[in-house]
Amino acid sequence: MKSLASLTCAVLAFISLQADSAVAAPTNGTHPGCCKNPSIRYEWRQLSLEQRLDYIRSVKCLMALPSEGNDLWPGAKSRYDDFQGMHIYMTQKVHFNGPFLPWHRWMLYLYESELRDKCAYKGTLPYWDVSLDNTAEGFLNSPIFDNVYGVGGDGPYIEDVSNKTEFPVQKPITIPERSGCVQEGPFANTTVPMGLGYSLESTPHCLRRDFSLPIITAALSDEVIDRTIAAASFSELNVHIQGYSMQVSGMTLHAGMHLGIGGAVGDCADMYSSPGDPVFYFVHGALDKIWNDWQRRDWPARKTDIGGPDVMYGYPFNFFGDVAYENITLEYPLSFPNFGGDMLVADMMDIHGGPFCYDSVTIISLDLFLAQSTPDLVYSYHIILHLHLGQAGTQLGNSAWELYVDLLRPIFYLLEHGLGPDGRPDPNAKDVVDGGSYETFFTETSNGKYVPRSLFVDLDPSPIDEIRTGGYRQLFHPELLISGKEDAANNYARGHYTIGKEMVDNVIDRVRRVADNCHSLQGFLIFHSFGGGTGSGFGALLLERLSTEYGKKSKLEFAVYPAPRVSTAVVEPYNAVLSTHSTIENSDCTFLVDNEAVYDICRRNLDIPRPSYDHLNRLIAQVVSSITSSLRFDGALNVDLNEFQTNLVPYPRIHYPLISYAPVISASKSSHESFKVQELTFQCFEPNNQMVVCDPRNGKYMAVALLYRGDVVPRDCNAAIAALKAKASFNLVEWCPTGFKLGINYQKPMAVPVAASDGGLASVDRSVSMLSNTTAIAEAWSRLDHKFDLMYSKRAFVHWYVGEGMEEGEFSEAREDLAALEKDYEEVAADSFEADEGDIEY
Repeated sequence: MKSLASLTCAVLAFISLQADSAVAAPTNGTHPGCCKNPSIRYEWRQLSLEQRLDYIRSVKCLMALPSEGNDLWPGAKSRYDDFQGMHIYMTQKVHFNGPFLPWHRWMLYLYESELRDKCAYKGTLPYWDVSLDNTAEGFLNSPIFDNVYGVGGDGPYIEDVSNKTEFPVQKPITIPERSGCVQEGPFANTTVPMGLGYSLESTPHCLRRDFSLPIITAALSDEVIDRTIAAASFSELNVHIQGYSMQVSGMTLHAGMHLGIGGAVGDCADMYSSPGDPVFYFVHGALDKIWNDWQRRDWPARKTDIGGPDVMYGYPFNFFGDVAYENITLEYPLSFPNFGGDMLVADMMDIHGGPFCYDSVTIISLDLFLAQSTPDLVYSYHIILHLHLGQAGTQLGNSAWELYVDLLRPIFYLLEHGLGPDGRPDPNAKDVVDGGSYETFFTETSNGKYVPRSLFVDLDPSPIDEIRTGGYRQLFHPELLISGKEDAANNYARGHYTIGKEMVDNVIDRVRRVADNCHSLQGFLIFHSFGGGTGSGFGALLLERLSTEYGKKSKLEFAVYPAPRVSTAVVEPYNAVLSTHSTIENSDCTFLVDNEAVYDICRRNLDIPRPSYDHLNRLIAQVVSSITSSLRFDGALNVDLNEFQTNLVPYPRIHYPLISYAPVISASKSSHESFKVQELTFQCFEPNNQMVVCDPRNGKYMAVALLYRGDVVPRDCNAAIAALKAKASFNLVEWCPTGFKLGINYQKPMAVPVAASDGGLASVDRSVSMLSNTTAIAEAWSRLDHKFDLMYSKRAFVHWYVGEGMEEGEFSEAREDLAALEKDYEEVAADSFEADEGDIEY
């Protein structure tokens, strides 16, 4: 008999859909150290689309390998079929009895090992959190049954068996030819070699499914799941999982999943041959996860809690009359013919050592997560939701929440708030924690974890997949990482009228669910680009919907604007003009950034010869953090979110402030520079420090917000402003004599601890971000309009937009609106206070 001590320690762990942190891996198990570096067994939704395809590829690979069985199951054709053959052969010894859960736990381990060893599968065996799909709508839309990134869906409808008192046992001969065959997805038209029933000979038939939604909603309800996990003993748990009777009313989790999928004719519904359907392994992954969670509730007592009859249909499964049985013990043998011989039940029990060293955490849906989060009891908190749209918005979001430090990659907002990468307070950063208002950007859960109030959305799955599979996937709630299946192809119309339109209702629903959980929601920060398809088209569509549903809430944008000479797409001018036209009435304030200006700052100030997007995004993240620091930390003159638009936007359409930041200096130069408040203030007004390519000296300032951080006092700020006003190069419009809004926050800027060779910003005691509404920004609009005119005069690329349902007249309408915007800035710059006193009306 094989001992686990001789087996390779294949560590499996489960991760939460809450993106909760993994608990510290225990080292007190049978095999100390086995859990030090646990791999993770993911719920299907947690896998990236590439990982899902890799799993599907590996399963099909196993289906293509020759069988290694013998005369026990002669009908098997492939190595995949060997598992079905073993299951058919052993069914009567491992169902409706005590060995059911231990035996299937080892079968899952064997199956995963084969995928990895024979088919180069890179991941671990995924499981299914059925609590997320136990409604009719949820089940039908489950990603498990996706036709591209899942195992495919239902066969043609046959029969609703929910009204039957007993589930019929059907033989292949009674099933109409090809009725219920799965005809879509990666396993379409798959031939199952054995079954239905106890048939180990060759009985080839198509893979069948026959979804029965009434069984799903009854047998897999939240009440059934809660009752199961609350079982007082293993024997009770075993009954709750396997069922109370053979009638529909007595079905629970095991039968509910199998029969809900297989229905009247499907392979999954057959107790013997169900492994012929690849969904079998999701079903039993879910059951094993529940057993694992149950064991953890009272460990180590439940390491030895076992029981149940040693024969099929022994009490309490005596559905057909009493049969003689004995209760199993830890020494009960489990057989796996042709897969390595017998094991013991005891070998299946240790979840803190050996192959089943799970690091399991609570599975939780978004609704339950929000329901269990700590209420925002102090209503004065400025609750802000972050919306990151498209590739640019997602990458900006990554840099706002996460800054790279070698392999550790700490979270920037987390760093400032003294939180660890799993969203839990760092005990070594208590001073920082006590000084910050978590509730502005984070939701606190009942177990002391902080989850960002943010949604990441992209029509292209790749940028979101980077988050799903990144080092901080445990931080963000996975239901707030929303991706499509095809990108907008740099086409505003695809993002706004076709692909984006199909997705916007789902995004708004997620926004609504998160917003409804905020007692004092103040507004939204929206990160996107004007030049991309998703950022421009979908961003405009989402802003329209937000304005309708949250008209009184602030909506501030951080937008990547097309640069003069650096472009990522030929049609950027079209997208930017159309997006600006669509959002101008729906956004309260838009902070513009162009890549060329930030490239130049990185090259000139940080000595980075060829800056990457990481360098750019880190610098922009410093600005974002500075702008929002007054919402999160204490200071002498804190700035509320509403104050930005109140003080920077003199007219609704003139809401595009420039951004600059100081000091931008590398660590190697910091010891040679002075960082006095006045010098930092002057730096912000230098054209070379502006984050949009334009020269403020060619225009007039309408309003300026100076946001200081760190070791700064109001007296120094006032002195700096007085010196600035005395400079001849500073032009302020005549009709705004004050012109300045000050913000002072005591939280000093956090250093980004990267290697000096990587162009990291220096650690400084103070910094300033400047937001300025200046008429010089009209240069950028004029430049954009000129590029638009060059292309549109030849109607170049217009057919791609019209082909997505957009009317060509929208181009002319948008261009006229931008011309009017240029005129607005011109008039504002020309206006002067010339009215006679007698003409003034009050």
